[in-house]
Amino acid sequence: MRSIPGIKSILLCNKGTLASGPVNPSYIGLKEKATLKISDFKTSKDVRGRVFRNKKLASLEFDSKQPTLKMFRSFFDYINSNCDVQMMTEKQSFASGSEDVFKFTAATLSLGLSFEFGFDLEKRYLKGALKGAADYDIMKTLIDSASTATAVTVAGITHPGGEDWSLQRRSKILAIQSPLNTELFDLDERDDVKVSIKSEGDDNGDGQPGVKDTTVHIEVTGNNATVAKVVAQLNKNINEQLIIKIGNNGSNYDALDCAPGALTPVEEIEHGDDKTFLKIAYEGKVRPYEYDFQFGAAYGGVLDDGGLNGGTIKIGY
Repeated sequence: MRSIPGIKSILLCNKGTLASGPVNPSYIGLKEKATLKISDFKTSKDVRGRVFRNKKLASLEFDSKQPTLKMFRSFFDYINSNCDVQMMTEKQSFASGSEDVFKFTAATLSLGLSFEFGFDLEKRYLKGALKGAADYDIMKTLIDSASTATAVTVAGITHPGGEDWSLQRRSKILAIQSPLNTELFDLDERDDVKVSIKSEGDDNGDGQPGVKDTTVHIEVTGNNATVAKVVAQLNKNINEQLIIKIGNNGSNYDALDCAPGALTPVEEIEHGDDKTFLKIAYEGKVRPYEYDFQFGAAYGGVLDDGGLNGGTIKIGY
């Protein structure tokens, strides 16, 4: 019998809560390709090259296309192996409940999370990689249980994969300012914009990634490379505040507010027969808990929605 490919849903929640009722749940929802791989881990060989059984490593990767600030905020609660994970395949027959349901929990196997949040002129995204290894017998039991396990659901979520088109957003960049109220480039001068917040850390002995830092990278390329423009940029203090706003639902917005000195700029200027540009790249490392998520009407969002429709991330304050 040939199995049917596809991942229907991925659900994350606070560690130890999946079975009793998910606390702080996040469905990945609309996504690009997701993959679950289970492979040998930390095996040894004998003199003839025969591999001994030891551990199996589970690795689940995804790229969400409904990356709300609410979900991104929850990821900080999940880091350092502090989440339960449920992955459900597509149906394997017409029969109800024919999906395979893999559950990685505190009672079976906890996975560590690494992530990258960002946007450019084409898209927004929130990528995640969940990894962890367990003894061969433990992983065998976990896999075997997937064929009979019943998927946990979350109240208020009607689509089994958590897909919510009302949370999908266009990449409408409203402002890029440094210092405050000073645009890096006028709208018609922007050629490219790249924003990334990526976790950094090391895997432990069981392959679970930890998070000790995040790297924030903001790169803006403009077609105005006149001497006056370049000199004006070079005359700025190296530790200026940096703010980016991107449109959310209606008149709401998401904002990244980087503290003075949290990121520093590097400039690249090119003049050629085919093109001319000024590229300004800001980068810096920020500890995981040097972020402050602010939600509500005063910060670009909607009162009490936790970041579904906008908000402000203060970085490095």
